[in-house]
Amino acid sequence: METRKYQCETMLEALQRIQAELGPDAIVLSAREIPMGPVWNVWRKKGVEVVAAPPLNSQPAQSSQTRSVLRRSADGAGIEFEEQPPEIEWVGGQPAFPPGEKTASSQPQRWSPPHLSRAEIRAAQKPAAPAVIAETVKEPENQPADHPPAVEAEVQLLPVSLQRIQQRLLDQGVEAEFVRRTLQRLNQTLGAAMLKEESLCLRYVQEVLAADLRLPAPGALRLPGRWVSLVGASGSGKTSTTAKLALLYSQHLGKKVVWVCADTIRTGAIAEARAYTDALNIPLRLVYQPQDIQIIADEMQEVDVFLVDTAGFNPCREEPLAELGELLSQIPQRVTWLVASALTRESDLRQISAALGVFRLNGMIFTRMDETLTFGSVYNFARQTPYPLRYFAYGKETAGKFQAAEASRLSAALFGKGWNQD
Repeated sequence: METRKYQCETMLEALQRIQAELGPDAIVLSAREIPMGPVWNVWRKKGVEVVAAPPLNSQPAQSSQTRSVLRRSADGAGIEFEEQPPEIEWVGGQPAFPPGEKTASSQPQRWSPPHLSRAEIRAAQKPAAPAVIAETVKEPENQPADHPPAVEAEVQLLPVSLQRIQQRLLDQGVEAEFVRRTLQRLNQTLGAAMLKEESLCLRYVQEVLAADLRLPAPGALRLPGRWVSLVGASGSGKTSTTAKLALLYSQHLGKKVVWVCADTIRTGAIAEARAYTDALNIPLRLVYQPQDIQIIADEMQEVDVFLVDTAGFNPCREEPLAELGELLSQIPQRVTWLVASALTRESDLRQISAALGVFRLNGMIFTRMDETLTFGSVYNFARQTPYPLRYFAYGKETAGKFQAAEASRLSAALFGKGWNQD
């Protein structure tokens, strides 16, 4: 068997190369992690090495024609040539003339139908039920289907390991059609031996799911811009996220940070912002009208980062969106991040994104990641929007509980490894 070795950075890239070079029926023989890059490089990235082989040629079917044999002649003087018919497996009773048994007459025999009772005739006239290969479970009547019929029809075509993974993703709320395409591609690419290992299949599925998420370029998280504006619906966690970012930039990165509070209407917003800035020992500036942004920029030119905490808005009303747009238009060379709660429904996330799309969003921050066990809406929204994931926030504490977004962390959360375990 001819084998080929593929070394790639991710399993998805290796499987795509195998399918492109060896075809969709290629057989994956083994896979293992290897360090990528030159051998003299100490900090080498992890990669994968996959050994695959082209599909085996189908075995020729046994011929059902007669075969020729040589046997000793009757007088023992030599050999004679004889053709033997193929052996036939008789089903449903013995044949009228079993193989090898010759009738007394060489004339064809007249066949007479057997005598059947009326009950037997009626039973024979009923349509036969199709053969059931896999055991099925009868669904209760008038119960709505949990998943689309197309997905249910293909469940039986997947191995047991992928069926369990599929059910888990559907229960999490991941888009059904995306789940179907992903698992069907893996089912056609991985070998039979690998499909029996559920843990191995789970690891490959998590890598494929993570590969579909957008992340910022390396180094962009350290200092994305001088003006960072946080926007989002009411109650999304913008103020607490601003505090976590201020702690990150001021104490961990050593930058001069100024807290710009544009949420001056909500009751207690200024007092909350002042409590955070006093604890972090950073300046606080208030914005009552959009023109105040330029005044703050002129007064504090030595500052490295301005964190703008905007007021929460209602995506179903035009007036707060217009006020937010007027404020953002005054910020020079701003970076705008959407802050959304992980508890928000997917339809509401889409509505918020559509309302804020005119402001050229540069990324997303998801908060309250430890308050839910279902991450399908977060994954679907992050996969289908053009905004890269920036941070995941969780917990009430300002210090810690704030991490740069990792695609692998979100894909693992779909299988029970959530933030509430930290």
